[in-house]
Amino acid sequence: MASQPPSKKQKTELSNPLTKKQVFGGLNVCIIEQGLGKTRCNIFTDQLKKHGAAVSKSLDTDIEYLLVSKDMKLERLFKILKRKQIKDDIHIVSVDWLSASLVSGKLENLKPYEKFVDRNNEKRDPSKQGNDSLNTKDEEDLTVRALPGSSSSSGVVLKPRTSYEELLALRNRKDLDSSPDEEEERTSPSDSKKDFTKVKSELPKGTWVCAKPSSSTNQKVNHNKHITEKLEVLQKTYENSKDKWRAMGYKKAINSIKNYSKSLSSFEEVKSLPFVGGRLAEKIWEIIETGHLRRLDHIDEKSELINKFAAVWGAGPSAAATWAAQGFESLEDLEKNADLTFQQKIGIKHYDDINQKMPREEVTEIEQHIRKIAEDVLPGIHMEICGSYRRGRSHCGDIDVLFSHPNDELRKSFLRAVLEKLKETNLITDDLICVNSEEQRKYMGVCRLPRENAKFRRIDFIVAPFNEWPLALMHFTGSAHFNRSIRLLAKKKNMSLSEHALRKDVIRVGGEKVNKGTSISISSEKDIFEYFGLDYLKPTDRDCWVTKQVEVNKICCRDFFVLVRSCICHRTNRRSISR
Repeated sequence: MASQPPSKKQKTELSNPLTKKQVFGGLNVCIIEQGLGKTRCNIFTDQLKKHGAAVSKSLDTDIEYLLVSKDMKLERLFKILKRKQIKDDIHIVSVDWLSASLVSGKLENLKPYEKFVDRNNEKRDPSKQGNDSLNTKDEEDLTVRALPGSSSSSGVVLKPRTSYEELLALRNRKDLDSSPDEEEERTSPSDSKKDFTKVKSELPKGTWVCAKPSSSTNQKVNHNKHITEKLEVLQKTYENSKDKWRAMGYKKAINSIKNYSKSLSSFEEVKSLPFVGGRLAEKIWEIIETGHLRRLDHIDEKSELINKFAAVWGAGPSAAATWAAQGFESLEDLEKNADLTFQQKIGIKHYDDINQKMPREEVTEIEQHIRKIAEDVLPGIHMEICGSYRRGRSHCGDIDVLFSHPNDELRKSFLRAVLEKLKETNLITDDLICVNSEEQRKYMGVCRLPRENAKFRRIDFIVAPFNEWPLALMHFTGSAHFNRSIRLLAKKKNMSLSEHALRKDVIRVGGEKVNKGTSISISSEKDIFEYFGLDYLKPTDRDCWVTKQVEVNKICCRDFFVLVRSCICHRTNRRSISR
C-alpha cells in the first residue's frame, strides 16, 4: 500500500530545525512565574513541553532545572517557594538559557546563565542580598545586555563575540515579528552608547510609509471631502455602537479615498480603490451622483444622541450608551442630572470649543505665551509643539507640548512650576489629568488665549527625560500611521522602538519579547532614521494617512481578516442603523 504524503502540518514540522530533535528531551523543569509575567511564563512552558521537557509547578518532584527571571533575588526566591533551602543538585537558571537554547537548537552551556550556585552556603543577610544581581554568575548573565566591546561602569567582562552572536541567531528565524512594538522600556545612562554599526540593510519587501515623504503622494489634499465626510458619520456611529469591525473597515476605506490623487468620477474608479468592497462602492457612487447618502437618513435619534454624548471629553462609547439608556436627551440634561466626573463636567462646559479644530495661527500664538513663561521658569528648557502642528497641518484638534531639560532634578520640578505661572496669566483654565511617573510627567488640561472671545482648547504637556528627547519628539509628532510603520520596521530588523528607547538585538519567540536587547543612545531624530537605513523625513513629510500599497507583512493579513469579519458582521450583527 502506497504511503500517504505528509500533511501540511507535518511538512511544517519537518522543515523546522527545532522539531527534528527534542532540545529539552528528558529534562524535568520547574519555571517560576514571578518576575516573568503570566503570558511570558506560558510561552516558555509551551516551548519546553514542545521540545521534550516535563514541566512542573513545584519542587516536590524530581526537578533538575529551576528557571527564574534574570533579575530574581535569592531571598525572594526562597519566599516564593516557601523554603529555606533548595537542593544543590537543582540548577537554578535564568530563562535566557532557555532562549539561547531555542535559538541554537541545542542545550547551551549552563555556566553563563546559572544563578545562586553556592546558595545553601551563603549567609543571607540584607547587605548581601541587596547585591545578588552583582555576583559573578549574574555578571556573566549581563552579557545579553551589551554588545561585545562596549564599556561597562561595573567592570563586567563580556563573553566572546561568537557566543553573543549565537544568541542573536534568532534574527534569521522567520515569522516571529508580526506586529508593531508598543514597549515602554527606557534608555538608561548605563546602556551602551552610540558605538554600534548602523543598520544599513535593505528594507523588507513592501512600500513603507516611514520611508516615503507624505508630500510626495499629495496626501494633504483630500479631493473627495464631500464623500469622506458622509462616510465618517457612519464610521463614528459604528465606533460608538462598539461595532469595531465595521468601523475599522470604514476607516480604511475613508483613508483610501483621501489618498486618491483626484476627484472620483466613475464607478470603475470607486471599485478599484483599496479596502472598498461592492456595497460600499455603491454607497460612494450614490454620494457622487446625488450628493447625499440615504443610509444617513436611517440613523435613528438614539444613535445620533450617542454620537453626541461620546464626543464629551472624558466620556466614550460606553458612557454615552449608558446615558442614552438612562433617558438623558441633551448635554444640558446631562449637566444638570447625570452623575458626572469632574472631567466630564469640563468636557460638557467647553463642548463646542473642544470639538472644533483651531487654526494654525492660534496654536502659534499659544506657543509664544507658553515658551516665554517656560523659559522664565527654567532657563535652557527644550520645548516643541508636536502633533499635527509640527507636521504642518493648517488646523489642529489639540495642542501637544513636549518639554525636556538636561538637568534631571530641575526637570522633575518644572511641570508644577510652569502650570502655576500659566494659571496666573489665565492661559490654563481647567485641569483634567496630571500624571507624575518616576521619569515622565504628563498633564492634560484646557487653555484659552487671554483675550475677548477666545475659544477654549485642549492642551497636553509632556516632560520627557533629556536622553529620551529625540524619541519622544518623533513619537508625539506622529502621524499614528507613520509611528506604526516605523515600529513595525523596527521589529523586522530585530529592534524595538518607543517614545522611551530604541533597542537593538531584541529577541522574540512566538511574537513575545524574551530579551529586550541593548539600548542605543540617540542624540537626534536623524539618528533614528540613520539606524534604520532610512533617509531623514522632515516632520511635514510624516503626515501620513495610508499608502496605496500597504506594508507586506502579517499586519496586512490581519487587516484582511478584519475586513472579512466586518462583512459577516454586516449581515449578522445589526446595530442601531437600519438596513
